[in-house]
Amino acid sequence: GEGGVEAAAKRVNKLLEVRFASKAAARTMTLNSVYSLLVEANFGEANFGEGGAVDTAVSQQGCFEGAFVEGGECLAWLGSNTGKYGREDKIAGRSSKDSGGGRQLWTLLSTAPFASANKVPQEMLS
Repeated sequence: GEGGVEAAAKRVNKLLEVRFASKAAARTMTLNSVYSLLVEANFGEANFGEGGAVDTAVSQQGCFEGAFVEGGECLAWLGSNTGKYGREDKIAGRSSKDSGGGRQLWTLLSTAPFASANKVPQEMLS
């Protein structure tokens, strides 16, 4: 009957309750502020030199796609957009040979406390 549907709707509604905070709470969905930044980096020889630490880590270990930053005050996560979905050699439709050999696109995500402390209206960001 209707009482059963109403009770089920109330249970679902309870599951969908959210709170806005920089730290998660048990048994409650928590939303928070996070800054997202897309950057282009050139990991080619001209910038880091052949055999340098960054050249070795990124170029030779081509499997690096992303990482959480433990204990970071500002940066929580970084990921290679170039390395996703087996597209290591593609940037904006060009091969890495055409794009300078080492250009990569990366997404950086801030920590929630950093974003909360530095929150401004989106219209103010440029």
